[in-house]
Amino acid sequence: MLAGSTRIQIQGVLDSLFPYSGQLGVVYSGSSVSLRLWAPTASRVQALIYATPNTTASTAVALAFDTPTGVWFATSTTANWNLKYYVYQVTVYVPETSSVVTNTVTDPYSVSLAA
Repeated sequence: MLAGSTRIQIQGVLDSLFPYSGQLGVVYSGSSVSLRLWAPTASRVQALIYATPNTTASTAVALAFDTPTGVWFATSTTANWNLKYYVYQVTVYVPETSSVVTNTVTDPYSVSLAA
């Protein structure tokens, strides 16, 4: 991860440093379900997976980081993530506050959201 990469960047810099042309978001392959998020400046990413949109209890799943592409990913081979609800917790350094923060965010590559 780049130490100063969360500051305003010249267009295309992160894209050039971390090229990725594969699928992002939820990716189905046979009986496995994968989550993929392009977040090269994050220091940690986990998915909080919920059984229903109204459930407050979640299962936290740590995503692994692929350094060459800047993609965070996790795969369930048991298909127990199929038709579940999730958000990401993304940890990043914020230069303006000189601190590391964790934000809970929706998947920018999702095709549907629940309230």
